[in-house]
Amino acid sequence: MCIREFWGHRELQLAIENGIIFKGRQVLIPEPSLPEILQQLHVGHQGIEKMYRLARDNVYRLHHRIAHLVSGCHKYKSLQPAQPKEPLQQNQKPSMPWIKLGTDLFSAEGADYLIIADYTACTQLLFHCQHRQ
Repeated sequence: MCIREFWGHRELQLAIENGIIFKGRQVLIPEPSLPEILQQLHVGHQGIEKMYRLARDNVYRLHHRIAHLVSGCHKYKSLQPAQPKEPLQQNQKPSMPWIKLGTDLFSAEGADYLIIADYTACTQLLFHCQHRQ
């Protein structure tokens, strides 16, 4: 691999180890090898987000090429849901306090608690749970 290809990236603090060029934990792939690496990332047809995550963690400068590859993948498109995602529905605000509540049980520092939250007044009540033996 020729490091001249990456000369313009000197500010990235590149390192060479066993003939492989790294930018931090990411491998820098020479231009002729990029299509093969993209195909390896795309093998499972797992979608654009999974490919972004794999590339971001392991390979430098592939982000802009992934969208192009996935958008042209017929298998990936066939696996997508036929229906579009439903838009988020906003809940109506209750007319009075303590009409709509949220509850949760949790443990902290070895003790169990119940929390009750009022959606209108943004009030919370916290109860310590006593266990009977």
